[in-house]
Amino acid sequence: NNDIEIIHIHTASRKSFYRKAVFLIIGKIFKKKVILHLHGGEFKLFYNLSPRLSRWIISAILNNADMILVLSGYWQTYIQSICKNNNIRYIYNPVLSNEFVRPAGNKSNAKKVERLIFMGILSKEKGVYDLLRALQLIRQNQRSIQLTLCGNGEITALKQFSNQLNVSDIVEFCGWVTGREKIQRLYNSNIFVLPSYNEGLPISILEAMSVGLPVISTRVGSIPEIIIDGKNGFLVQPGDVIGLANNILKLLSDEKLMKNIGEENAFVVHKLYEVNIIVGQLLQLYQELTGKKFGSV
Repeated sequence: NNDIEIIHIHTASRKSFYRKAVFLIIGKIFKKKVILHLHGGEFKLFYNLSPRLSRWIISAILNNADMILVLSGYWQTYIQSICKNNNIRYIYNPVLSNEFVRPAGNKSNAKKVERLIFMGILSKEKGVYDLLRALQLIRQNQRSIQLTLCGNGEITALKQFSNQLNVSDIVEFCGWVTGREKIQRLYNSNIFVLPSYNEGLPISILEAMSVGLPVISTRVGSIPEIIIDGKNGFLVQPGDVIGLANNILKLLSDEKLMKNIGEENAFVVHKLYEVNIIVGQLLQLYQELTGKKFGSV
């Protein structure tokens, strides 16, 4: 189709990367501009653990894209180190912050119990077992606390583990949540926690920020570019259970700090990650790639 100027391919790692490479090849056969947009939080592991021939194939695929888009400066630097493509840019994930408005009748001061919330795949890689260990330490401080785990994954194993740690009575497994229920649960929480071992740029963090929650996470992937330690949240190394617990306690014991960090997060999302801003940046990249103007936001 001569009306098609650009093929914009979104991909992750492993099988997803190889499947999407087929579309890149087709695009190049038809002499279209191809953008390869990498989202995989484990792309570094995927490449580093691949056999030598597979690494060569991965690099060759990357080299054939007209533009590579990644999620942050961290990923830009890494992808530059494994291929010879000189057109690697980063663009942040967007968030529709106007969808995350406070539900009617919801009052932040109605939180009688201090609530932590996690949203994502329930797995070791996301640090959920570390979070339960941290919860056990926090409970020793005699705090009235509740942890809500939103997501699918290793639910049976995690329920058994919470029983072993004697925290099952303060852990809620609510499954995968979307829409108004997700927004309601975020507004009913005090702190968003995501202690992952690998990440791209988590949408869940941006959504938590948009409702004014402080964030505690880990120094992996793009997270240190959106969460500045001590300014709009706290960061620990993956697996640092004591650090995780201490930072949660630090926030819970300082209501003013929680409020200030939450307000900073809502401001940052509106300024940097709102969908209209990201779409505008994307249109600029399209224009740069083709020399043609692609509408406006």
